[in-house]
Amino acid sequence: MESFKDKLKALLTENSVSQEELALAVNVSQASISKYLRGSIPKSNISQSIATFFKVDHKWLASDSIDKTHLDYLTRQQRHVNELSGKIMELGASKEIMQHVHELADAVIKCAEKNIECAEKNKFLRDQIVKENKFFL
Repeated sequence: MESFKDKLKALLTENSVSQEELALAVNVSQASISKYLRGSIPKSNISQSIATFFKVDHKWLASDSIDKTHLDYLTRQQRHVNELSGKIMELGASKEIMQHVHELADAVIKCAEKNIECAEKNKFLRDQIVKENKFFL
């Protein structure tokens, strides 16, 4: 699993951005960026600003558990929900119906997020079992 600091290091390198440039862009000190690169976790609004700056998903950047595969799955689910909402809107749905559609869409996304969370927990448990079994061999 990649940590916030690992993802931030990769983003800085891949985008040829210095710590100073990022600090200016997200309105923090260069020392703060340096702390994040050593493992300190920024406040949510700062990690959101960093994600926006690099045009990456905030959930992916802020989470140690969501890997790229799961992020792609969540993105596909969100895109599918948005497409369906647009089609329902085109059919002339009332504001009340659209409110229900948006509530349902939020529930679908939360469900997808829970699926990701469960998959990560399962992976963690499998890894622990493998470690324990190797210890006893």
